[in-house]
Amino acid sequence: MHYRGLDRLLQDLPLEPVPEDLTKNIMAAIQPLVAERRKK
Repeated sequence: MHYRGLDRLLQDLPLEPVPEDLTKNIMAAIQPLVAERRKK
């Protein structure tokens, strides 16, 4: 799955390169929300 908004958000952060851990944590945080939406 790919979030263009998330991509832009990560690019705007003053982190270069973006740590993979951060991306994984954000994806892990988003996944339950996405799952909830799919259920409805």
